[in-house]
Amino acid sequence: MDRVVLRALMALVGLLTLFVYLAGAVLSYAALRIVLTGPSRRRPLSRTSSSSRLSVDT
Repeated sequence: MDRVVLRALMALVGLLTLFVYLAGAVLSYAALRIVLTGPSRRRPLSRTSSSSRLSVDT
């Protein structure tokens, strides 16, 4: 029982660290894109993507 609990805890910690690492990578990539493209260019892109998503849903 102890070994199973230890393995489950280690698996949970590994998954948490992986999730945190992926979230940090996505956030840094988004921040880099915003800085490179600029906030003025990003807004119309988000509007067109949202409208295309709406058209795809319907």
